[in-house]
Amino acid sequence: MSKTARPSTPHLVRHLSSIFVTRRDLLQPLRDEVLADCDLPLEQANLLVELHGVRHLGWTEPASVGDGFVRFQTLLACLVHETGMFSRRIAALEQAGLLETRKACQVPELAGAGLHRNTQVARITAAGRRKIAPVWRKYEQLAEALLAELPAAKLEAHYEVNQFIRAKIKHRQTAAEASQKPRG
Repeated sequence: MSKTARPSTPHLVRHLSSIFVTRRDLLQPLRDEVLADCDLPLEQANLLVELHGVRHLGWTEPASVGDGFVRFQTLLACLVHETGMFSRRIAALEQAGLLETRKACQVPELAGAGLHRNTQVARITAAGRRKIAPVWRKYEQLAEALLAELPAAKLEAHYEVNQFIRAKIKHRQTAAEASQKPRG
């Protein structure tokens, strides 16, 4: 029996599934190196990193509704790690003084943002920034250690491929939602 020749390019399913494999493999270094001296679980650290990025690093995703505040719904949709118990995690971080939550109507800076008055928003506090700063530095160190040998062109191509996949997924979701809306 002869073996079937293996294609030189991985099957398209392998391209997509490799994203999940990489995520799985990345969890242990995140826990061991990035969160080693931090008393936050991965899921809470994920929340603070996202809010830190929006308020202090100029990230446009998750989208801020103003003054560093992010809608709960938007924040929940952008989380990478387990999203269960979102409300409990938010409450624990707020109780620790690491983030603040409000209803949109309670934030004067959001008055013209067109939000429903009961929309809940959150942003990182100064204490949260101090708490997440060493985590962020270790995250940067891990990224540098893992990606330092890749040429800039490959890093850019990797980022572009991920953005392309995300855009296609969002387009498919939008099209599916539009097709489910009753026409009348």
